[in-house]
Amino acid sequence: MDTLPELKPNAFNRVASLLAALLVMVGLGVTLIFLAWLTADFLDRQQMASVELLEEYSSSNSQSQGVADEIEDPGVEEFAEVETAQLKETVEAVTDILSSQEAAIRALDGSAALQGTGKGEGDHRLAGPGGDGDTIPRWDRWELRFEPSNMTAYTKQLDYFGIELAANSRQATLYYASQFSTTKQLRTVESPTEERLRFIWKDGELRNADRQLLRQAGVPLFTGQILMQFYPKNTENLLALAENEHSGGRPVSEIRKTVFGVEETSSGYRFIVLEQLYR
Repeated sequence: MDTLPELKPNAFNRVASLLAALLVMVGLGVTLIFLAWLTADFLDRQQMASVELLEEYSSSNSQSQGVADEIEDPGVEEFAEVETAQLKETVEAVTDILSSQEAAIRALDGSAALQGTGKGEGDHRLAGPGGDGDTIPRWDRWELRFEPSNMTAYTKQLDYFGIELAANSRQATLYYASQFSTTKQLRTVESPTEERLRFIWKDGELRNADRQLLRQAGVPLFTGQILMQFYPKNTENLLALAENEHSGGRPVSEIRKTVFGVEETSSGYRFIVLEQLYR
């Protein structure tokens, strides 16, 4: 019987084996890098959402010496041309909802304390050394500018940041609407107590967009109604982080105004600082 010739790998077999091994290693490496990118992106978003709310504090423990510069929520006095008693009662109701706590404090050491003590109402300057060193509150320091290309983009931005729209009723209740890009959610709360950051449109077309979204959600609308946006704590914290990063860690008490915009990212949206003014 003839013996079989001994099989030995030639140069071609060696090169082919080397190339196959290299392809396997490169494929494995790309897969690991892709998994690492996905994990890092997920963890980064989780950490941003769970970070504790940044606290603000005044550089002085002294209190303001008056109430002239303090910002109040919209009240009946700002609607001089109101003709119907029904609308007047509505404005009074929403004023009670939004500023009942502030009004109670001011009734004790604000207007009442001014009686018989002169004509001036004071300002934010503090007693003694330090001067105008107190921190301007966020609701007075921050300004947001949404510039969506269409209504669909706007609703996606609202839902991504968990922003809830609200409107007062003719009684002491608030209508809340949310989840505009999916299944709209509507709820009504009697005499609510709110601690969330809120904004009211000064002007612009998006005020009408909010009215349209509330109408689509089933909120009854009427003339003179006050529309608001409520921001959850996590979203408020994202704004605070963007402000702090843009200022380079500058003390918050030195910031007079921060204007935010919204920028689209690969994973959603983020807040950016468009402008920042200092004292």
